[in-house]
Amino acid sequence: MPEILKQCGLTVRQTALAAAVVTGRLIRPASDFSTWNWIRENSSISELTGYPVSRIKKVAVYEITDELFKHKPALEQHLFGWECQLFPDRQSLYLFDLTNFYMEGVCAANELAAFG
Repeated sequence: MPEILKQCGLTVRQTALAAAVVTGRLIRPASDFSTWNWIRENSSISELTGYPVSRIKKVAVYEITDELFKHKPALEQHLFGWECQLFPDRQSLYLFDLTNFYMEGVCAANELAAFG
C-alpha cells in the first residue's frame, strides 16, 4: 500500500493516515468518527505505521478519505493488478462501497434506518 500511495503523490503523513483508516475499517467497520476514535483510543496502529497517527484530529480522517477518493482509479488498477498476480486465472475484481449501509445511534423514528 505505501508504494501505490507514494506514486499517487501522498506524503508520509497522508500514507500513514490512509493505512490507519483503511486498517481500522477492515478490523472494525464503522463511520469516520468511530474510526477516528478507534485509531486514537483502541489501537496501536501508530506502531504499525511508524507515524503518530493516534494524535490526529478528527478532520484528518475526513480529509484522507477525500484524498483516497481522488486517486480511486489508480488504486483500483493497482489492486486489480495485484489480484491478477496472485490469482492469474481470475480476470475480475469486485469492490463494494457499503458505507451507505452503516448507521450509528438510535434511529427508531427513521424508517430508512429500519433493520433489514
